[in-house]
Amino acid sequence: MIDRQQVLVAVMATIAEYLGEQGEGRLAHDSLLEQDFGLDSTEMVCLAVDLEKKFNIDLKGVKFSNLETPDDVAREVIEVISSSAK
Repeated sequence: MIDRQQVLVAVMATIAEYLGEQGEGRLAHDSLLEQDFGLDSTEMVCLAVDLEKKFNIDLKGVKFSNLETPDDVAREVIEVISSSAK
């Protein structure tokens, strides 16, 4: 069983690392990544690569443009982990 909270914490840590000072004290599970932090599609691809490495998963089929918040990203990571475990 995948611990959703643990995945969310790891996703948020990865996003926080990526944002650096810009995200300090501002990043929340429901933050809008594009609107609040200006992440564009290229930056989301870079974030996806970091998450692939962290979780040892393949996110190539994921449409990151549809993922607006860390919650959305964590939900997608959990789905990919669950699918690959079957």
